[in-house]
Parts: sequence; C-alpha cells; structure tokens
Amino acid sequence: MTETFSFDTDISALLKLIINNFYSNKDIFLRELISNASDSIDKYNHFCIINKPENKVDNCITLLPDKENKTLHIIDTGIGMNKEELIKNIGTIANSGTKAFMEKVKDSNLIGQFGVGFYSGFLVSKEISIITKKADSGYFKWTSDAGGQYVIEELTQDNLKDHIHPDYNLTQGTIIKCSLLDEATDKYTDINKLKDIVKEHSQYINYPIKVFIKKEETKEVEDEEASLEEEVSVTEGSSNVDSSNLDDVKIEDVEDVEEKPKKMKKITETIKEFELVNEHKPIWSRPANEITEDEYNGFYKSLSNDNDIPYTYKHISGEGQIEYKGILYLPKKIKNNVFERGVKQNNIKLYVRKVFVSDNSAVLCPEWLHFISGVVDTDDLPLNVSREMLQENKVVKVIKKAVVKKGIDMLRSAMNDMDNYKNIYNTYQKNIKLGVYEESGDRERVSDLLMFYSANHPDKMITFDDYITAASENQKSIYYISGDNIDILKTSPFLDRFKKNGYDVLFMTDPVDEYMCQRLNQYKEHVLTCITKGDIELPNTTEHDKELIKKQTEDFKPLCTYIKRLYNNFTDVKITNKVSELPCIVSSPENGFSANMERIVKSQTLGQTDSSNSMLNRRVLEINPIHPIIKKMKNINDTEEYNSMRDLLDLVINSALLYSGYQIIKPVDFSKKVLNVVMVGLDIEEDEEDEEESKQGNTFDNVETIDMTTMD
Repeated sequence: MTETFSFDTDISALLKLIINNFYSNKDIFLRELISNASDSIDKYNHFCIINKPENKVDNCITLLPDKENKTLHIIDTGIGMNKEELIKNIGTIANSGTKAFMEKVKDSNLIGQFGVGFYSGFLVSKEISIITKKADSGYFKWTSDAGGQYVIEELTQDNLKDHIHPDYNLTQGTIIKCSLLDEATDKYTDINKLKDIVKEHSQYINYPIKVFIKKEETKEVEDEEASLEEEVSVTEGSSNVDSSNLDDVKIEDVEDVEEKPKKMKKITETIKEFELVNEHKPIWSRPANEITEDEYNGFYKSLSNDNDIPYTYKHISGEGQIEYKGILYLPKKIKNNVFERGVKQNNIKLYVRKVFVSDNSAVLCPEWLHFISGVVDTDDLPLNVSREMLQENKVVKVIKKAVVKKGIDMLRSAMNDMDNYKNIYNTYQKNIKLGVYEESGDRERVSDLLMFYSANHPDKMITFDDYITAASENQKSIYYISGDNIDILKTSPFLDRFKKNGYDVLFMTDPVDEYMCQRLNQYKEHVLTCITKGDIELPNTTEHDKELIKKQTEDFKPLCTYIKRLYNNFTDVKITNKVSELPCIVSSPENGFSANMERIVKSQTLGQTDSSNSMLNRRVLEINPIHPIIKKMKNINDTEEYNSMRDLLDLVINSALLYSGYQIIKPVDFSKKVLNVVMVGLDIEEDEEDEEESKQGNTFDNVETIDMTTMD
C-alpha cells in the first residue's frame, strides 16, 4: 500500500535556507546522517536492555557507494521506525513554519535528531529514500525529492529485495538511499574520499563504521581442463605397448617419476568486503591512569599527523553542571603560520558526543595558545543546526577557561625539568609573551613562564623569580633594556652605573617584549623599569648624590639651556650620573618611546599614525658633568669664538644618538665632519677648493636653531 503525504512546512524554502545559511561544506551531510545512525543504535541498545530480544543484531554503520547507479546508502542496525514515526520524525519538520522554526533552533540542540540533519542529505541528492524496520513492525519505505510531498509504502518480504541493494540484507534498522546529483556522484561514490570524510568528522563515533568495497582481483589457478587433456594424451600414447612382452617392461619406482608442472591460468574475481574506517578509539573517555604513554603518543600522531612525540600532555575533564573530557598536547614544533592573520588554526578539535564539530582553535583557546593540540568532547554544548557556528554561551566559556588553565599548567609543570623547559621556551617564547600581553585573569601565571638573558647572566636564561631572589632587599624594580640583539645590549652605556652598583639588567630582544612590558607593568611587587628612561633613580642614590646633581645642574645650566635651544627636539637637557666614560647619552622621557620602540613603530603602519608620531622623536639629552669634553664645552655660546666648537658639539650629540640606540637622518654630513676631525688629527691641510666646499657643507654656520625632528 502506497500513500502520499504533504509536508507540514515549505520544504523547498527550508532546503534553500539550509544550503545557503547553515552549511558551508557539503561533506557535512554525511556527518549528519552518520550521527543520526549512531543515535538510532543507541536507542536500539536501550531497547535491548529493557526487552532482552533473543536475536540482537550487531551494532554497525555501513556506507555502500554505487557509482554505476549514482547512489550512496547509509545503513544502520539501530532502532528503526514504524509508519507513524516516519511521519512524525521526517514529515513534520518545522511544523510551525520556517520563521518559527528558525527561532526554535537558535536555542535547541538538534544533534543526532532526524529533521534538519537528515535534510542536509539534499545538499547532494536529488531524491532520498528511507527503508526502515523496527523490531515490532514491518518494513516501510519513505521517498521524497524535497518538492512538497513524500510517499510512504509498506513493503513485504516478497518485494523487499526489489527496493534494497543486492549486497545488503536488512533485518533491523534503517537504510537511507541518496540518489546523488550528477555533480556529487564522483566524490561521494569514491571509496577513499568517503573514508577521508568519515575520518575527519566521525572518527570517534562509538560504533564501527564500515565501507562496502567491491573490487576485482586477478590471480593464477590450475587450468584443470588443460591438465586433463595432457593426461589423456599421455594415456593414449602408451597404448602401443605389446602385452606379450609385459614381463620385460621395467617398472620404475614412483619416487623416480618426475612430476610434471601443472598448467596454470589467470582469472579475475570480484571481491566484496566491508572495510572498517574508524579504527581509532576515543581514549579521552577512558580514565587517565588506564592509558599508557604509548597510547597517548599514538593518539597524538593520529590526531596531528606529526611524527614527533609531543613535549608533554594533560588529560582534562569537568564534572557537574557542565561535563567535558579531553586531552591536550604540547607539540615539539610550532606551525609557521601561527601568527598569520586570517589563517584559521585547527590544532584543537571540538566534539559533541564524539561527533566532530569544529577544528577552529579560536573557539576554545586564545590566539597565543593556538600551538596546543588536542581534543575536547562534551555532551552539554548547545549548537545551532549546522554545528558550524558555535553559540557563545556559558558552556563555551567554561571549557575555554579550562583549556587555558590546563595549557598554562602544562608549561608550568615542564619547568620542573629546566633543561627540557629551555627547549620548550625557545620554541614558544613568542607565544608566551603574547599570552602575557593578552591574558588579563591569568597574566601573572603566564609571566611566571618568562625567561631572559641578563647583564649578570649573558649565557644563561633566568626567570623573574630568579632575578628577584638575587636582588637586594631594597630593590623594588626589575630593570631591563631592549634592543636588536644581546651583543649590542652588552655594550650599552646605560649599563655602566647599574653594573657598578651590582644591579642586574634583563636583556629583551624581541619586538613583542616592548609591548609585553607596557602591559605587564609589574611582576608581583616589583615594577618593570626600562633603564633607558631619563627619569629613573637607583635605590642606592644618597642625599649626597642628590645634592651633587643639584649643584652640577646649576653650574651647567647655561650649557643645558644653550643645547636645548640649539637642538629644539630634545624635550629636556639635564645633568646625569648614569655614565662615567661618555660625555652624554640620549634617553627617552617617561611617556616616550625607547630607541628600540621607535624602530619597531616606524617599521609598522602604526608608525604612520598621528598618535604614534606624537610619541616619536621625544628624547632627553643627559650630560655627564665630569667628562672632560663637557667641562671644556661648559661655556659654549653663539659667539664667533665658538664656531668650531659647535661643530664638535654636533659630533658629540650625534655620537650619543648612535650609541644610545637611535638613528641620525643625515649620516653623510655627520661622516664628513668626522673625516674633517680625522684630517685635523693627522695634520692634513686642505686646498682652498676643499676648504670652500667644506664651508658650503657646514650646516651649522648659519643656522640659529637645529631641528632634530629629522635626527631619527
């Protein structure tokens, strides 16, 4: 008996909605149908516990592709459906209309339910048929082309074979037959592509997923007909023996008779078999103490396609209102594109009831932790209908917080073996520094992981805690200096006074260090202090030192005023006791950029903005009053008497810019002045033409004020 029914909603509109809005990847249909099959088997197992049937069928999900007939069958040995359930589960989807349905699915968990998941099959099918058998019911067939109607037909044992694939016999469960679109046939009847899709989306389904394979094999077998013909030929040839002389015939031993090789032939056989696809089991669902290290490492390799074993791993779980389980790994290699904007990181995979949902790492961890690999599985995560757009609710937030905590815990635990941790830190230090910058709640725990070389430890990295432990009791700052590399920082003039007074200084050579320190500001009770700032004061500064600076400031006030007027780009010119062997240094004001930060900003587009430009070229000139050059220039002024000395002053200041880490914009002019000094030192006289050119090239003879905004 065949009956035709109308859908309770506009399926055409709904399908358009599904295709255009819910699913960006058509492969998802197979995940949906396999998930439905898994749920159906769950229900059947529950039925068996209660009813204890005599002949329980084995749990299995089968994919049966048929390229010749352009079909794909998805078969399960689950609970099956009767006629009423077919109408209820398949025919009444969104019975309140499309708009109401959309409002409904926003807060619904449709995982594993017939409905939208089932209709995703029409992404690749022009027609879908369902043949189903429930334990206490007969066989029913549901068919639709997603127009506006569907047909239900009751099948009998006599005509059942006419409706199912000849290579499968349905005794319990459901067959979904997808009559594929022309453009989808090649892909979804390809055995290897089907296996790839299953491994990506449904690898850890609780039940075996098998793919039906039909292939032809050629092999050699004995050609019995040819061997028989040869035997007959030999027999006929021996009939000429004279029977009267049989006594004279020598009878040879059987062992002496040479066995003739058998005649062989090649034949082609059709081999039919079911190949298991989801071989890997979800080890995260097992207790951690039952999993061996080899199992952890093996699972990591299958998950990441990385042949190296990870640095470490950690089992995670949550119980209570929100339950989840998973495993996180710390790989030995970092992806080259981990910091590349717009590139999706897919190291952490999210599963719901062991069904793959997303591999977008941004869902479960912040950007700085994208190097972590692993899986997280939960039954409690509400999803939208496509499972591709995760709802930002408390479940996601709880799991994300747990992933961050466990990720940090993995790194902190690794510090118990510092030799191993150094390798880990060398691999992930940029990520950790970015974590200090990004993390607000866990910033201090992340900053515990930091390590740096220092003035006292140029060959050994130390942590903040190591630095504090070695510092004096009255030291309330963690001093640091930033630059291109350690070799340059070792010779920085800013280190002089700190080293002489026994203060260690951390070396920071990554561009991210500058941003990190600004965001971190302090570690525990110690303020992070850049020693190239012009306003810092060492803890051991005495009242005598302060009084001496005060007196020297008054004595050298005319020189400071003159320099500030001549080089109007300096925000301040003041006396310093930071250096002893150099005449002066160039530092940055409290709210200005260091020399290293200037280079970083100028190399980025940020350097073109007004806000950052206002921070550039703000410098403080600090004069060493005990240096003989400064003493000699103490009384310099604009009179003609000091013309040559102003050139020398320019050389001194530009030299200070260079060894303080800044750049000068007119290196040619600077070099010419240096060469002139060299010539004077070597007592080389210039001819008149050279003298005239030198006068023309003197940038200071006729300039009252030198604008150093160009002295970069």
